[in-house]
Amino acid sequence: MLGGSFTGFAVFPDGMGYATAWSNEHQNIVLAGGTVVGIVLGIAFMIGAASFQHPLVRMSLLLFAAGMLEDVIPYAFWSSLYARPPGDLARIIIDLDSQIIRWTLAIGFGIAFMGSTIAINILTFRCLESNLGSLSRKRAALIAWVGFGIVGGAAWFTFDWNQLVEDVGRLPQFVGAGMQLDIAPLLVFIRREGLPRLDVSNKHW
Repeated sequence: MLGGSFTGFAVFPDGMGYATAWSNEHQNIVLAGGTVVGIVLGIAFMIGAASFQHPLVRMSLLLFAAGMLEDVIPYAFWSSLYARPPGDLARIIIDLDSQIIRWTLAIGFGIAFMGSTIAINILTFRCLESNLGSLSRKRAALIAWVGFGIVGGAAWFTFDWNQLVEDVGRLPQFVGAGMQLDIAPLLVFIRREGLPRLDVSNKHW
């Protein structure tokens, strides 16, 4: 569409990958494509999850939303904050050579990072509540701290962010894990009381 060329792509076992695409006149649009499409699809899946009541449909859409937003937005944030290759947004910032653009993107994606992480965790917790019914404080704390805090936090250490942002170290992993741990008490606080358990047949599970 942009008059460029696409010669292939690669996907690695840990989820990292790249596409070989180039457009002489519109290269920055090509570089921004993955981030923009990932965010748009992630938001669409999140809206869809909030719109459906069926537990299987809601949870499936939430998993797609989390897969999109929890990959794309942190990637865009760290790639903007540390404008070093090979990140797509880092390459755009380097090409435009503007600190204003760099910090605008970093601040904007930083806010989006926090907002989307909180929203996905809350929606997923709400979906579990609709399946399990009203949770006692003890049960809600167990689910929030173990499932969302510890397991969700540990998931951040399964990916090496140095592949995306040169020499960034473990900072993205600790920030992501810290956010998951910080969200856990919020989930306990917002739990619903007197919520009836949905009658869902085994075949849906």
